[in-house]
Amino acid sequence: MRATDLLKRQHDEVKGIFEALRDAEVNERAELRQRLATALRAHNQMEEELLYPRFEEKEGFEELIANAWEQHEEATAALAELERLAVDEAGFDDQLGLVQDLVLEHVALEENEVIPRIEQVWTNDMLEELGADMRERFDQLLEAGGEEARV
Repeated sequence: MRATDLLKRQHDEVKGIFEALRDAEVNERAELRQRLATALRAHNQMEEELLYPRFEEKEGFEELIANAWEQHEEATAALAELERLAVDEAGFDDQLGLVQDLVLEHVALEENEVIPRIEQVWTNDMLEELGADMRERFDQLLEAGGEEARV
C-alpha cells in the first residue's frame, strides 16, 4: 500500500473511533479512549520517524511539515489531558471535542496539502516502499500498546 493511502486509511480509522466514542455508553468509553490514544500515538510517531524527516527540508515542504509537527505537539498535549479525566467527569466531552478538532485540523492539512505534494514528487514505487515501512512501524507501535510513543 502506498504511504499516502495508508495515511488516509489511518485517518479514517481514527475518525471512526471518535464517532464511536461520542456515541458510546459511559461503560464503553474508557476502552475506546485507550484505543484512540494508542492509535494516535502510534500514527504520530510513525509519521515523525518515517515521513516527516524525508520531507521537512525539501523545497515546498518546510512550512507544511513544521506546521504538522506543531499540530502533533498540540494534539498530544490535549490527548494527555483527556487521558487524565475520568470518562464520566465534567469536562470530558469538551476535552474530547478539543482533541477531535485538533486531529481533524491535522488530517485536513495532511490530506489537502501534504499528501498531494508528496504524490507529485514521489513515484508510486517510492510510495509503496515507504508505505510498507510505515505499516511495519505502525504495527510495532500498536503491538507495544502505544507505550513507545507515550510522552
